[in-house]
Amino acid sequence: MINYGELYYDHYSKYLGEPIDREIYRNNEELPSIQILKYENVFDKCLVFNTLGLSNYKEVLRGNMEISMASDVAKSGK
Repeated sequence: MINYGELYYDHYSKYLGEPIDREIYRNNEELPSIQILKYENVFDKCLVFNTLGLSNYKEVLRGNMEISMASDVAKSGK
């Protein structure tokens, strides 16, 4: 079985480096968690946020996907 979470994380690490922070969201104990990974220094004066875990919801989303978003508004906690 393909571990899409591992594949996505390896892809993120290759192109974005290691995340500076992460938050974990869990609806309940039966459903897989969704993580939001935060990256610095990808784009000048921006933070990049990537999901990790949406790929576990392929049936609901009608496809295998994760979401990436750059923001120049959020402030880094570091």
